[in-house]
Amino acid sequence: YITATKLDSQDEFLTKFVQQSHLAAESIIHPVTRRRMWTVSESSIAMFSARFLNLTMIEQEFGLQRNVSRSILNGAAVQPYLAGKGNVGTLYLRIDVEEALRAAGHRNG
Repeated sequence: YITATKLDSQDEFLTKFVQQSHLAAESIIHPVTRRRMWTVSESSIAMFSARFLNLTMIEQEFGLQRNVSRSILNGAAVQPYLAGKGNVGTLYLRIDVEEALRAAGHRNG
């Protein structure tokens, strides 16, 4: 989901997850642009990916098209993480996604 180790600090999603301790990141000033940005270690990204999934990650890991995944998750009443708490996208807890996909007969690709 997070593919870069340096991310723009203006991203509402990233800021929320750092503030809520879901993602370990260090705030730095870019040496050229002088803009504040987050630096996220590869190990922090791995820990984040072990806990959360979005539709793109589900597609990559399980080989399911986004609409199929969305339909399965909706049918299993799996809600996006932090639903109703601001714009954080369609990010789900991995454990909920894997349970719903298993119940629908899908396995990790």
